[in-house]
Amino acid sequence: MLIFSIAIWKLIIASIVAFCASILNATSGGGSFLTYPTLLLLGESHLIANATSTVGLWPGLISNLPGFKHELTTQKKFLKLFILPVLFGAATGSYVLTKTSDEVFSYVAPLLIVSGSFVLQFHTKIEHLFDKVKLGSEKRKIAVVTISTYFIAIYAAYFGAGVGVLFLAAFAFLKLENIYHSIAIKNFLATSSNTIATAYFSFAGLVHWPVAVAMAFGSISGGIVGSRHIRKIDKDLMRRFVVIFGILTSIGLLTAQFV
Repeated sequence: MLIFSIAIWKLIIASIVAFCASILNATSGGGSFLTYPTLLLLGESHLIANATSTVGLWPGLISNLPGFKHELTTQKKFLKLFILPVLFGAATGSYVLTKTSDEVFSYVAPLLIVSGSFVLQFHTKIEHLFDKVKLGSEKRKIAVVTISTYFIAIYAAYFGAGVGVLFLAAFAFLKLENIYHSIAIKNFLATSSNTIATAYFSFAGLVHWPVAVAMAFGSISGGIVGSRHIRKIDKDLMRRFVVIFGILTSIGLLTAQFV
């Protein structure tokens, strides 16, 4: 059987890392900072590592949604407004990834990781900057956020490092009641975009399924833990860890291309 052709220790590592990454996705974001380089170290190619990471973390995104049931119920208006642009954006990003060569992606990914790291590091300033922009009417604000979610979803499906912060920055225009409402919408839209990407990558043959299944078990547990304890977790500490890890990872990946 295929699963026995892979060392058990690799599957265990993939599951543990997915557990940690799923907790990050439910709180501060940046889970793919952990899973993508880990899968590279486990011997996957760049495109397979990225696609398998997306598919393996997808169940974790689903598992954290029940923890935001109340917030999602109160924000149905925005969920209905943003779901279609997110789905179309995710389809676009998935298509672009399947047309990217492994060699090109090996250079693109480190740049996206370091960019995502800086987005995470300066997330507060980014959100405040968006918050200060005056767009006038409520309809104009919603139109801008709707367009933004389309492009963010493209990135989410293509790679997605730090995508949660981009969603939260866009939602700053909406002046929502509290941060947990924004996080709930962010998690729902991220799950939706990853659903499209998961289906697309599966049909494209980019998923290493034994590893993805092992990651799924870890990500489901991590999603449940993250959503249930989000108000107790030190999100700033986790975010600093992700930023440092992301920068070091991007340096390591870029260096490896020239050695």
